[in-house]
Amino acid sequence: MSGEEWAFWIVAVPAVLFALGVVLASKAVYSALCLAATMILLAVAYIAQGAMFLGVVQIVVYTGAVMMLFLFVVMLVGVDSSDSLAETLRGHRAAAAVAGLGFGMLLVGLIARATLPTPRSGAPSVYPPNSVEARPTRCSYATCGRSSSPPPCSSPPRWAR
Repeated sequence: MSGEEWAFWIVAVPAVLFALGVVLASKAVYSALCLAATMILLAVAYIAQGAMFLGVVQIVVYTGAVMMLFLFVVMLVGVDSSDSLAETLRGHRAAAAVAGLGFGMLLVGLIARATLPTPRSGAPSVYPPNSVEARPTRCSYATCGRSSSPPPCSSPPRWAR
């Protein structure tokens, strides 16, 4: 394994664990602290990949300002853990599970479409299937073998209207 792979695994595993801590934490303050740790680890990953500016902005703006403001509000309001256990909307957990499964299937479909080869339906193309050059375009007057005069316009120019 190369150094980049080591750095990725050293940063990614704790980042995922802290992200799980955001969702599974019993108190809002613990969840916010786990989110701050996740953001700091993401900044470390950005800096390790050479995106110094993005890493510094991640720490200063998100972790420094947004998360500290969130912690201040949570501590000021004083959220009780007994308040968060009462389900006020009926069926929101089932709806969230259905939406999560839907987004998961969408993600799997998009990744499969991007990585799996497409079946050949004719002559091989020089361009990748999703590139701009592969899309059919109208023939311009320069490539159709016509003279250098432009094709006739069906409407007058804007300044003549």
